[in-house]
Amino acid sequence: MARKPKAKFEITAENKTGRAFRQVNSDLSRLAGGVKSVLGPLAILAGTTALVNFGRNALKSADAIGKFADRIGISTRALQEYRHAFKLAGVEQEETDKGLLTFSKRIGEARVGTGALVEILRRLNPELLQLIINSRSEGEALEIIFKGMGKATTASEKNAIANAALGRAGVKMTAAFKNGANAFFETARAASRLGLVIEDKLIRNAEKLNDDFTTATGIIGTQLQAAFLKLAPAISTATTEFTEFLGVLGKLKRLHIGPDFESTSSITSFLEEEIERLKTFRDTGLEGGSFSLFGFDFKEKTKEEIKAARQEVQFEIEALQQILENVRKSA
Repeated sequence: MARKPKAKFEITAENKTGRAFRQVNSDLSRLAGGVKSVLGPLAILAGTTALVNFGRNALKSADAIGKFADRIGISTRALQEYRHAFKLAGVEQEETDKGLLTFSKRIGEARVGTGALVEILRRLNPELLQLIINSRSEGEALEIIFKGMGKATTASEKNAIANAALGRAGVKMTAAFKNGANAFFETARAASRLGLVIEDKLIRNAEKLNDDFTTATGIIGTQLQAAFLKLAPAISTATTEFTEFLGVLGKLKRLHIGPDFESTSSITSFLEEEIERLKTFRDTGLEGGSFSLFGFDFKEKTKEEIKAARQEVQFEIEALQQILENVRKSA
């Protein structure tokens, strides 16, 4: 009995297009998974680092308040309140601190009978000078000076007292006494009521905490570095996959199946049009005459060949649909 011949294709060109589409689809899928696997751990690292930096800065700030208050001999509460009052009067902290440092030097000189404070106030206001010399602490002496500035009846007298006690910065600080000393002290005390003052006991612990925190951040920093190094391979993989993704788009171009892609929307538009074209070809374009498809030249046109061709077209449609889905996800 003669054997019935099987349907076959006469292939005159190698079909590389199908494999290329499948590789494109695989590359896009891998890219999406690789990038997502790295984002979570990196977000945790970033959050932890921000928290560590915030803690370090808070301790440094508190420690600095304590050290500066000790340098000029007043309480940490008074320092913070005075800074607040002068700032509201338009005097920056740097200028305030300069004036307070000058005060610390000149009050020491005054107690041994020398210096600018003695020379100026001996002629301008001897009673005020005596109160300052008899004060029991730098904090008390500073209050006396501020009250004297508030009671001054002329701008020149106020400036002279400020310059004698606080130096050149003191002249700028007189702006805080526009409404007298009582208004100044009330503004200063408001800082504590508003929660703008750090408690002294917390500040006094800051130096030890700062040392402990330095040690702790060293440990944390080491652990973060170790964690980052562990993530390095994954980060490298994600970077490589992104580079490969750009190559995927290049593959589409090299297959001569689309225009030059300038944006994701141009890629999706092309793919949508190509899918519709293939659907039309699958449904109506396989009847009559010879045809070429994906590198295949069809010399014969049996029913079996047409059926096989439709299956091949459907396979490529599905491949393009998957590529389109992945492009949309990666956009």
